[in-house]
Amino acid sequence: LRTFEIKGQVEAADGLAVPGQMADLTIVFETRKGLGVPSAAVLVRAGQQVVFVAQDGQARARPVETGFQNDGWTEILSGLEAGETVVTEGQTQLHDGMAVEVL
Repeated sequence: LRTFEIKGQVEAADGLAVPGQMADLTIVFETRKGLGVPSAAVLVRAGQQVVFVAQDGQARARPVETGFQNDGWTEILSGLEAGETVVTEGQTQLHDGMAVEVL
């Protein structure tokens, strides 16, 4: 939630608005449903974006397609399923098939 001042013009019907009047507005730019991961979890390997997931005690590199990035998070459009365990610590040192332990 952010608060800031906006100045604009409003056509008032029946004189319901007057110059200088204060108002509360809610502006929804866009809402999205989908998967998001910490941006630091998204790496570039061989020119492709990947996310490492922990699967059966091994790190698995998953090629992903990303969308919007905001406030330290990146939207994942494809390549990752809900519920998968994404590696967010030490991922820069991993390679596919390396042993990992989920803490």
